[in-house]
Amino acid sequence: MVPSIASQQDAKLDVSHGEFAKTMQVSSEADKGIWQLLKENPRVIIITFFANCGSFLFGYDVLVQGAVTALPAFTMYFGSPFGQDMILPALWQGLWQAFAAMGIMTGAFSNGALQDRFGRKIMFFVGGSVSATVGQMIAISIVFSRVMDFTPMAFKLAFACQWVFAGFAMVVGVFIPESPVFLVAKDRISSAEKVMKLIYGSSGASTAERIQLIRATMEHETASAEQSNQASYSECFKGTNWRRTRIVALLNTLQQFIGVSLVSNSTYFFIMAGMSPNMSLTINQIGVGLSMACTLVSWVVIAHIGRRTAILTSFVAAGVIFLGMGIAGFWTTNNTAIRFVGVALIMAACCSNLGVGTAYPIVAAEIPSVTLRSKTLGLGFLVNAFMTWVFSFCVPYMFNADEGNLGGKIGLVFCGFCIIGFVLSWIDIPETRNVTYAQLDYLFQQGTPTRAFGKPMPAGGENQDD
Repeated sequence: MVPSIASQQDAKLDVSHGEFAKTMQVSSEADKGIWQLLKENPRVIIITFFANCGSFLFGYDVLVQGAVTALPAFTMYFGSPFGQDMILPALWQGLWQAFAAMGIMTGAFSNGALQDRFGRKIMFFVGGSVSATVGQMIAISIVFSRVMDFTPMAFKLAFACQWVFAGFAMVVGVFIPESPVFLVAKDRISSAEKVMKLIYGSSGASTAERIQLIRATMEHETASAEQSNQASYSECFKGTNWRRTRIVALLNTLQQFIGVSLVSNSTYFFIMAGMSPNMSLTINQIGVGLSMACTLVSWVVIAHIGRRTAILTSFVAAGVIFLGMGIAGFWTTNNTAIRFVGVALIMAACCSNLGVGTAYPIVAAEIPSVTLRSKTLGLGFLVNAFMTWVFSFCVPYMFNADEGNLGGKIGLVFCGFCIIGFVLSWIDIPETRNVTYAQLDYLFQQGTPTRAFGKPMPAGGENQDD
């Protein structure tokens, strides 16, 4: 007797819920405190640190590109006359920033599929070879040291130092272990077990349990739609995955709403607002130092208040600061008001690093399904690069003297963007703190409202009303 379609679906559901319950049991580590997890997993911390060294290169690239425009030598060689001074025209400054974003878009579009094909480890090495936060501090320090150098070496040295970060990333790419999730997906279980033993040692759950957790989660995601044969980019826009992709895309836009493009242009922006190049670089250097401190503090803050709350709070705080900055921008000849514009931008950047800047990549990595993670994150980074291109091209037109000439009044514009970012985040970004991947699968499949993600789930994952 052939079973009915309904009975087949019920069987799949039973298997799905069984795998879910098994995953819930194995993933009890989610209930442990952050300090306990840090103490029990020192190898995880070390490997994670090196796995994120690419952010040093990215941070250096982003900041040095904006900071170098404050060097008098750069303006002398590439600027155009404007009244009694030499300035960088808004068009060329916008293109200068935008072409870097186009390169990021290209890499982001291809990286997801390449990771699934060749693995995370190989693509990490390739990323370092092609590219030639800590990184930002080094960038601004190098540029600041060349402020009185009026030769081409002033800006050439800053660009040459990128090779240091690229080389470091390439070395790390050789020694860093492959992702266990990728190895399990390729059915290379013995290799995955070796990596698990290397990463976790004898702490926490056993190696077999950790492998079981990964397999159960992946099987749970593929059971109903046979995604093992359909893990293409098109799947990112179907069913519950479309909601996940939309959230990841929004998360990768938030930094622009909170003013990161203005911060990356801050050295030249300060000059357009009335500061000297030396004062501009000094304030920028202080700002990068404070931002680093805020990023460290954010680890504790986000762990206690949650990702969603941190994002929403940072938009509120930055919006108020940008409002004050915009008001101060009307007093273009008042030195106190000019200095406040600089301080306000630093404060807004600190707000970002305490919330949006730190939380958004965490949530973006947690939201996608396991089988589509690399592709969804690749699409998210593509959106990030596109929005960076748009804002990087347009923002110089807003504050540059030869175009919008808003100066500090641009704060009013970004106050409006903060309002937009807050509203969109309130509507669409869920809380993912202390939520396992299996629980996220269940919540998305059930169509759980955004603001209900942070609430405790009943045993077995089912809703109370079921």
